[in-house]
Amino acid sequence: EKGEQIQLKKLIKNLDAIIAAGLMVFVIFCVCLNIIMRFFFKTSLGWSDEMVAFSYVWCIMFGAAVVMREKGHICIEMVVELLPGRIQRVVQFIVDAACFGIFVWMTCLAYIYAFTQSSKVTGILRIPYKYEYMAFVVGFFLMSCYMIPHIISDVKKITSGEVTVNE
Repeated sequence: EKGEQIQLKKLIKNLDAIIAAGLMVFVIFCVCLNIIMRFFFKTSLGWSDEMVAFSYVWCIMFGAAVVMREKGHICIEMVVELLPGRIQRVVQFIVDAACFGIFVWMTCLAYIYAFTQSSKVTGILRIPYKYEYMAFVVGFFLMSCYMIPHIISDVKKITSGEVTVNE
C-alpha cells in the first residue's frame, strides 16, 4: 500500500510532464498521419492542423512549467558567479521574485485575453480559441506556483548564511 502511495505521489507530481509528453506524442502522430494522407492519398485531414496547433501550444506551456519546476531554464550565471556568495543569493532571490511577479501578471493578462477572444472559433472544428489561449493561463499559473518553493529556498539561503563555492 505504501508503494502505491509513493507511485501516486510521483504521478501527481509529474502530471504536467506526463500531459506535455502525451500532447507531443499526439502532435507527432497527427503530423505523420497528415503526411501519409497527403503522400499516399493526395488528401489531408483538415482537422489535423487545428488539433496540432492547439496541442502544441498546450504542450509548450506545460513543458515550460515543468522546466521551471526543475529550475532548468537557461540563465546567465557567469556574471552572478563573480559576485560574493551572499550577494549571489540576494540576486537569485530578486530574479526569482521578479519572475514570480511576471508570471502572475502574465496569468492575469492571458486570462483577460482568452476571454476577450471567446467568440472566435476555428475554421473546421469550430472550437473556440479561448481553449487554446487558456494554455497560457494554465502555464503561467503553474510557473507562478513553481516559483514559490524557489523563493522560499532563496530566503532560507539568505537568512541561514549558507556558504557557496565562492566564499
